[in-house]
Amino acid sequence: MQDADPVAHNRDAPSGEAQGDWVKKLLCSGAGPRSSKCVYKQFDTDRSGTIGSSELPGAFEAAGFRLNEQLYQMIVRRYSDENGQMDFDNFISCLVRLDAMFRLAEAKAGKGTCIG
Repeated sequence: MQDADPVAHNRDAPSGEAQGDWVKKLLCSGAGPRSSKCVYKQFDTDRSGTIGSSELPGAFEAAGFRLNEQLYQMIVRRYSDENGQMDFDNFISCLVRLDAMFRLAEAKAGKGTCIG
């Protein structure tokens, strides 16, 4: 089952920003290494509104996330449809969650806290 709200699992926006403001920043050009919307459009080459599972690793890397194969496969199972296609809402939802997890990991690593 896929979430209707793309930020349902990320109740706290990064750096204390208001959640809506942070999501707007994520979608606008210049947010992060490349605009998430721009990245999505680049990898949705057939303009179907979805990105195929074989193209997703490149899309995540272009959005600033290098993922190992196990995490990538978990993301495909969670955020893609039965054909391995990911729509824009799920792509953004996944990026929001990844960003929150990476920030948490960095914060814990910086405090010397063991993760996992």
